[in-house]
Amino acid sequence: MELGEIEQEIFDKYKRALRLIGVRFNEPDLIEAIEYCNYELESKFQAFISWYLFLCSKGDKIHNPDKVLLQAFWQEWKPRYWEDKYLLKVEALSRYGLLQEKLSRIEFVEQVYIEMYDSDYVRCFYQNRMVWQLDIEYGLRLTDEELIARFKEKAL
Repeated sequence: MELGEIEQEIFDKYKRALRLIGVRFNEPDLIEAIEYCNYELESKFQAFISWYLFLCSKGDKIHNPDKVLLQAFWQEWKPRYWEDKYLLKVEALSRYGLLQEKLSRIEFVEQVYIEMYDSDYVRCFYQNRMVWQLDIEYGLRLTDEELIARFKEKAL
């Protein structure tokens, strides 16, 4: 991708969050839209990320992130409200999603309710009581067997 100095700086600021959301920059039209955007590049990235966070809050997700980001360029999306901490929230939701995906593969965990407590922890509930506050990074490092063993220690 060929960008000017300012545009490259903006792109670098948002690239990680965009990738965590699922943007792969595979669409030639998207690459072209980014390269030729000389007006409010940052606003379009912010609006897209805000939309993603809104969908996450509703329990939904973006199904084709590249196409939706391209739509943000074509329709000149603008964020209603933006804070740079949203970039951290994308990262936290991504880690949370990875942990949820990992836990969903464990049969025993079907009986467990998991909620995101803050950007670093999830709370695990079993039989309507909180049994474990799990550090997300720690949970991602454990094998499935280790997760089951640790959870059973806490729940029983």
